[in-house]
Amino acid sequence: MSARLRILQVEDNPTDAELVQRELQLGGLVFEVLRVQDQGSYLEALKTPPDLVLSDFALPEFDGLTALRLLKQRHPDVPFILVSGAIGEDLAVAAMREGAADYLLKDRLSRLATAVRSAVSQSQLRRENRALEERLLRAARLESLGRLSAGLAHDLNNILLPIMMAEQLLRDQLHAPPLIELLDIVETSARRGAAVLKQLLMFGRGTSGDRVPVRPSRAIAETEAVLRETFPKNVEVRIVVGAVDAIILAEPTQLQQVLVNLCVNARDAMPDGGTLGIELDRNMPPPELARRHPGSAPGPYVVLSVRDTGVGIRPDDLERIFDPFFTTKELDRGTGLGLSSVLGIVEGHGGFIEVDSVLGAGTEFEVWLPEYRGAAVEEPVGAALRRPRGRGQLVLVVDDERAVLDVLGASIGRSGYRVALASDAPTALRTLDERRSEIAAVITDIAMPRLDGLRLAGEIRQRRRDLPIVVMTGALTPESRATCAKLGVVEFLTKPFRTETLLRSLDRVLGAPSAGAGAT
Repeated sequence: MSARLRILQVEDNPTDAELVQRELQLGGLVFEVLRVQDQGSYLEALKTPPDLVLSDFALPEFDGLTALRLLKQRHPDVPFILVSGAIGEDLAVAAMREGAADYLLKDRLSRLATAVRSAVSQSQLRRENRALEERLLRAARLESLGRLSAGLAHDLNNILLPIMMAEQLLRDQLHAPPLIELLDIVETSARRGAAVLKQLLMFGRGTSGDRVPVRPSRAIAETEAVLRETFPKNVEVRIVVGAVDAIILAEPTQLQQVLVNLCVNARDAMPDGGTLGIELDRNMPPPELARRHPGSAPGPYVVLSVRDTGVGIRPDDLERIFDPFFTTKELDRGTGLGLSSVLGIVEGHGGFIEVDSVLGAGTEFEVWLPEYRGAAVEEPVGAALRRPRGRGQLVLVVDDERAVLDVLGASIGRSGYRVALASDAPTALRTLDERRSEIAAVITDIAMPRLDGLRLAGEIRQRRRDLPIVVMTGALTPESRATCAKLGVVEFLTKPFRTETLLRSLDRVLGAPSAGAGAT
């Protein structure tokens, strides 16, 4: 035990106090002592929790049992050892029942150092075990909520998708300014609903996209431009990148989401302005940090820090900030899902988060992600938004939700394609058999009754091995992605999506040389 112990000694006799301290020194302990001898001074000292309390039993204004009870009310994890000149067996047993770690007689202090080491070690072990239990309970709670959110995703996505796509269909036909303003409201609300749903799924599922080697420094550079353009002028952005070449395995969009969410939280914590600091470095987790995160992998980490000089987080709230739907913001300012989704993404990437906050002084979030030692790849620059058009190809659309099916058909049909609609997999297979050589591509939902989209894709492959298939889903699981890969399905649409996204997927699959070929 090499760390310096902070010992609170409750003793009214200076000679006895020196005797106890000398015995601790002889035992090889490194410590600092604050001695008090009355209840008022004791309560004042307890405002800062010590590492250990050594207390006499008989005191002028109160006794050792009272000191023990006052300690356990305020700091139940701090160990308490009674050191008395004369204590009967009944009092000793009562003290142990109240939570004392040990008791010793002043004329028998030879085992004092051993008792202190044992009490402090046991206290630390209890704290670590409780922290681990809390993490396990939280993980179980998140898993349950994740399953619930996944079950809701299908229905909620199918509600939002027709709204988003119908808004775009109407926008192509309506030109009166008042109507356009109403459509803008519809679009904004639908997008907000889609974003909330995405966060709800994210905290439960963590990461689900393909991971590639990426440089966090690039994500910071891209975010910096947005922050400087959109954040209030009284928020100063300071960026220090000490590991420009650091690489992690990550899904680029989700890495960007982590950074943006943390920066937005920092901005909201500084309503009167302040400094937002972003730093990137690499580090090895010290042993104490690794113990706090038992699932962390050994080796170097890339550390992304987001710091603000805002109002800080109350200690009681600090324990709950990652809980889904917990927020200290106004109802119209936050959903309580931002930090939950951030934690889901980080843990899904094999990392962990450290938080340090001081009321009135600000908060710092440290995101630790395992460093990747392979080669980096350049993230592709997104193509300009455009709306590709078909050339009369017949597209089979399959979805069990009538509203989704109708709006998809209308959107595709207005973009140069012919459309065949099927509300379930058996109908889709009959249509494919009847119009075998005509159908150029299939767009199918995954979650459908009787025969789901993945099994439908398998049946289609039995009939036409070359037919392009686009899969729609609320959230693509790794298992579903692996099944799609075996079936040669490489295009995925995450509901809800915009018309442009759908048409670009069709354009890609129909641009292949074999697209739309006849039966094999």
